[in-house]
Amino acid sequence: MTKQEIIKQFKQVLREYFSPDGENKKFFDSSQIPRICSDIAGIRKSIEALEIRAIKKEDDYEVRIRKLETNMWRNAGMASVLGALGIWALQKFI
Repeated sequence: MTKQEIIKQFKQVLREYFSPDGENKKFFDSSQIPRICSDIAGIRKSIEALEIRAIKKEDDYEVRIRKLETNMWRNAGMASVLGALGIWALQKFI
C-alpha cells in the first residue's frame, strides 16, 4: 500500500464517520448539546454558590478575629487600670 492509498482510505473513513450532510453521525450527537449545556450551567451555579459561601465564611472569620482582638485589647486595658488601682490602694493603706 502506498502513502497515497493510505491517505485516500483515511479520508474515506473520515468522510464516512464525520459526513457533513448529517448522515452517519457516529461520534457527534448534537441532540445532547442542550443537556450538556444545562449540566454545565448547573455545575457553574453550584460552584458560584460554593464560592459565595466561602467568601462569607472568610468574612465571618475576619469579623470574629477582629472581635477577639478588640476584646483582648479591652481586657488588657482593664487589667492595667485595675493593677494600677490595686498598687495605689496597697500603697495608700499599708
